[in-house]
Amino acid sequence: PGHTVVVDRARGVVVLSVKGTDSLPDVVRDVCALPTRFKGSHWAHVGMAESARWLVTNVAPAIKESCAAHGYRAVVTGHSLGAGVAGLTTFLLREEGVLPDATCFTFASPSCASPGLCALMEPYTTAVVSELDVVPRLSLASVEDLRREVSQA
Repeated sequence: PGHTVVVDRARGVVVLSVKGTDSLPDVVRDVCALPTRFKGSHWAHVGMAESARWLVTNVAPAIKESCAAHGYRAVVTGHSLGAGVAGLTTFLLREEGVLPDATCFTFASPSCASPGLCALMEPYTTAVVSELDVVPRLSLASVEDLRREVSQA
């Protein structure tokens, strides 16, 4: 997934920012709304879960090293597709003990995790959603409800 890592020395944080939908592969990842097991009994959007695992494996070690060397905190953020990936990445960073104090800020995150997983992420995640943004309200269930309502009209 598209991402960047920024060190904010003034605030003492290392920020991992995950890019939102930007390419055809991203669109495919968005639309492929299949669930996958995610850390035990939880479920997550398969494409976003794969991206989160990739970031934890390939990017998190450098963030952990920088945080440890300077006493900084880790912050993960993203918009849209990137917000879903950011949330799942932060969960993995904390759950696996890589960065147990990581926090997350999401903007217009799509529905990407089961309710139980969302409840676990709530204490360290701040989600920002515009009242008119449809993306955070879409899910397989809401699309099925819409399909049923339209077919009955």
